[in-house]
Amino acid sequence: MKELMLGNKALARGLYEAGCKVISSYPGTPSTEITEEAALYDEIYLNDNKPLTDDRFILLSSEVLKFEIELNDNKQIKDLFMMTPYWHHTSLQSKEKLNTLNHLKVHLEFNIDLYQKK
Repeated sequence: MKELMLGNKALARGLYEAGCKVISSYPGTPSTEITEEAALYDEIYLNDNKPLTDDRFILLSSEVLKFEIELNDNKQIKDLFMMTPYWHHTSLQSKEKLNTLNHLKVHLEFNIDLYQKK
């Protein structure tokens, strides 16, 4: 079945299909609506990082960035969590538990591939 999607809903679905992991927005801006649409997708999965197979492009470089951040402030932890799709699926009871968290260590990994059009 095909569905015609417009605007924010179409963009959110495109982010989901592309394997987007993090979506952030600033409250009160148009990007907030995109974040809200993207949060409707339950399935979060790890992107396989497959190389581009389009013959029109050449891989120039590939780099993996790994680092961790430590947050030592409850407001920073809540702000970070609110920028994820998990915030919209978290129960009120679990959100209340978040208020007691004052330290969080997050491990991040980004695969960056730079392509050039032939």
